[in-house]
Amino acid sequence: MTLKEAIRYMIHLFFIITVCQMFAVILVGELVTGAVVESTRLFRILTLSLLVSLPVIILVPSKNQTKKERIIRLVVHFIVTTAILYTYYFMHWPTTTMHLVVVSCTYIVIYAVGQFVWNWYVNVVKVRRLEIEEHARSEAKGQFLAQMSHEIRTPILSVLGIAEIQFHKNADRPAVQSAFSQIYNAANTLTDILNSILDLSKIEAGKMEINTKKFDVPSLIQDVTQLHAVALESKAFNFKLSVDEKIPTSLFGDEVRIRQVLNNLLSNSFKYTEKGLVQIEVKSEPAEDSKWINLVIVIEDTGCGMTKEQVNLLLSDEYRRFAEKERPHIHGTGLGISIVQKIVSLMNASLTISSKPDVGTKVTVSIPLQIAGTLAIGAATARQLEALGIISTNIFDNAIQMPWARVLVVDDIETNLHVVSGLLALYELQIETCTNAADAIRKVKNGEVYDLIFMDYMMPEMDGMTATKIMRELGYMNTIVVLSANVFDEQREEFLTNGFDDFLAKPIKTEMLHELLIKHIKLNIHD
Repeated sequence: MTLKEAIRYMIHLFFIITVCQMFAVILVGELVTGAVVESTRLFRILTLSLLVSLPVIILVPSKNQTKKERIIRLVVHFIVTTAILYTYYFMHWPTTTMHLVVVSCTYIVIYAVGQFVWNWYVNVVKVRRLEIEEHARSEAKGQFLAQMSHEIRTPILSVLGIAEIQFHKNADRPAVQSAFSQIYNAANTLTDILNSILDLSKIEAGKMEINTKKFDVPSLIQDVTQLHAVALESKAFNFKLSVDEKIPTSLFGDEVRIRQVLNNLLSNSFKYTEKGLVQIEVKSEPAEDSKWINLVIVIEDTGCGMTKEQVNLLLSDEYRRFAEKERPHIHGTGLGISIVQKIVSLMNASLTISSKPDVGTKVTVSIPLQIAGTLAIGAATARQLEALGIISTNIFDNAIQMPWARVLVVDDIETNLHVVSGLLALYELQIETCTNAADAIRKVKNGEVYDLIFMDYMMPEMDGMTATKIMRELGYMNTIVVLSANVFDEQREEFLTNGFDDFLAKPIKTEMLHELLIKHIKLNIHD
């Protein structure tokens, strides 16, 4: 509150109190007649106090008050007013207009002090209490989402894994493959929705952080384009990629979040474009600091487009999917763009969208990143990326056979064991399974050695982390990878600092499984 507002507020309060006193004196004077004895004087004071306090509470309310706090404030006003008026009546001062003014001024001084104490209570004590309560609610929400994430991801893992295994086993039966492909896509949509909800929850709780690390730019571009180019077979539009050969090969930034932004934006273009062209341009622009660049990604499509009002709604906090009735075949929650905006903000980047109905949409993201090396991508790599020549639509087409390698899978759910074993069988590995941690520990005690152990985290009686610690204490030093549906970053760090060598999220992505096997088994053969 400014000084001018405070003065206006006090003048307003002065007139309220003075006028209320005048009316109260007249009213009390009509109610009480005869000699002014002590009991009569006390009655007049109490009545006058009440008639002064009520208008102040009603006409000058305080913000953010509960019903209980308003009652307490009324009682305090009543007591203070009674004390002031009793003092003046005790002095046998006549009830003249001048003395009413004096009473009003005294009341305002005391009221100002009281209001200061009240504001301190609201701004410090009450706000702090609300922050503690909000933090507790946020923690409870996070724990609930983590638990639900595990419970939901477990059956999704089964659906995705079985669908993918059967898809590859029925290569000579197109109709069966088509059915399993649809099952896989539906389950994958559920996974995307769950991930979006978890990401928004982390952002709201302030737990999403930008982890800056060195990353390879060509790999980022290849992975993002490969993921979406696989869907081109079922699309009636062209996909074009343009890469600036001057982009540094290595940059410092959060590759995971950059990948998430690009995947969300490209996914929208693929969803809302039925014919024509979707093109992505990746280029670099100089920054003020010569050690930094702005990595600029432009995604342009010839899709349905949006009006200016729809673009504004898209970028607002109140955004919900529009045109659902016109495009019922398009699936999603509408959360993607909200997540993109918040991630862009965390990276100090910029996001601009321009669109025209029935013409298309252009989205530009500019991300400030520190240069990690002087070597540029170069013309040869840029042309290779643009030709999409590195893309393989089936990760198992080049699956490396590893019949010499032994793998142990530990999970208390039979369907999970079936799925993981089925995916690993494509590599012709020697696979053993356990339905609890105690059996896995017993195998290690008996001298069994495996090239790789996949250990589920959440199991009854003994969880995977406890089992891994016991194995490490027994001297087992080979690779142990945790299987977990808990995808929060802080949980991953906890896994890696408590005996695990790597992390594989549920539902299992075949690309991630393939990378883990190459990293921990194939390369180790040559050690």
